[in-house]
Amino acid sequence: MMLVYFKLLISLCIPLLLGIFGIAAVLRKRLTAFSYLERLALAFASGVWILILIMFSLPLINLPLSFQNIAFAAGLLLIGLFPFSLRSLIHFVPKSLPKLKSFWFYLLLLAISIKVLFVFWSALLKPMIDPDIIQCYALAVKHTFLNQIPIYPASKPPLPFLIESWPLISIDAWQDNLLPFFYPFLYISFLIIFYSGLKRHFSELYSLFFTFLLASLPLLLFHAGTAYTDFPQAFYYSAATIYLFQFVKEFNSSRDKAHSFFLASMLFLGIAVWVKRSALLYYSGINLSVLALFLVYHWKNIQKGEWRNLAFGFLLFTIIILPWIIYHNFVSFSQYYGQAIPALKQTISHPRLAMAQVILLAMLRNMFSEGNWQLLWMFFFSLLVLFPRKSFTLPNSVLLIILAVNLSALFAIFLFTNLFISIFNDTILNRLMLHFVPVVLYFCAETCSTK
Repeated sequence: MMLVYFKLLISLCIPLLLGIFGIAAVLRKRLTAFSYLERLALAFASGVWILILIMFSLPLINLPLSFQNIAFAAGLLLIGLFPFSLRSLIHFVPKSLPKLKSFWFYLLLLAISIKVLFVFWSALLKPMIDPDIIQCYALAVKHTFLNQIPIYPASKPPLPFLIESWPLISIDAWQDNLLPFFYPFLYISFLIIFYSGLKRHFSELYSLFFTFLLASLPLLLFHAGTAYTDFPQAFYYSAATIYLFQFVKEFNSSRDKAHSFFLASMLFLGIAVWVKRSALLYYSGINLSVLALFLVYHWKNIQKGEWRNLAFGFLLFTIIILPWIIYHNFVSFSQYYGQAIPALKQTISHPRLAMAQVILLAMLRNMFSEGNWQLLWMFFFSLLVLFPRKSFTLPNSVLLIILAVNLSALFAIFLFTNLFISIFNDTILNRLMLHFVPVVLYFCAETCSTK
């Protein structure tokens, strides 16, 4: 048993090391814009994708997905990254011990720790009984584990299937309770990133309180402990959006910090494309469109050297998403928009416009009449009424626009595709809304502050 635990530890250390070397090579001096724990969270979340890229690439050159092959390829990559990351690795060495905090800080930290322990229990100890997980994910993971060849059912992006296969490949044994092994660690990374973003402008206690609220969202808590793909999608997309907001917020005060957050945003937005098709079809388009509008608005205030930094961020995003969409041959676009265009014509020419009322009522019921989000949506709309000036002006308006477009896109998906038949299945609506709900809470934290 101790050998199994050791192998699982190794399976965690490999993506962490890959991420440390990877972001040290890409961000370099820009790492100073992030707190120490935030750098580790960035490294782990990024390293997960680098590991997935290795696992995705090996079968393309006819190498099986064995632990030896993956570890060897990871070792070669670390050696290759070492010269580029050498000067920046110092940023991953803690400079001082943490200072003592207040009683309330530790009380909130204890409450968050209890939530984290619950996620670990749900992910690693609770039996897997979800039929969708067994049918859609567990069978594909088992095929990957037994045959050492990945399978991506229904042309789904590979990150969830490969990251769920990795701990099984590491211990060389099938244990279905290990499928979501990495999700609790991504959950911790998300809490750190959320807290660190707020801590840059608000007090420790205020930031930790809203992090506790994030950790307490019932549906996020549930999905972080299962093998569904919706939690990693919520993590990568929401983190990308939070960093995009920080880019906007720091743009006029510190361009160096702003560009650091911009790179982190593009990094996570690119990784989100590897999790679910929705990130490629909708979320990337939403964030990039809002970013483009912001850059056009500030066009005259951006110098030539800054355009190079922005171009590097866009290039980073493109490099990350290209391997999957080229391999996938752009199938997602033809599948989604192939059915959306005929449905759009049918909707305009047919009294199916009544569907819109059904969808709107379902979304409102999901927001206000269920326990998945507690009182978050009521809090959100109350802030729009109480603090309209702060809500509808920069930088908070950037988050507000992204949320408004996300809700509109969710409405359009049900209206213009065959997904309408699932509108009465609250599970699907809940899971889609989960992807951007953390951004709602972050907007609330930014808006109700007196700063």
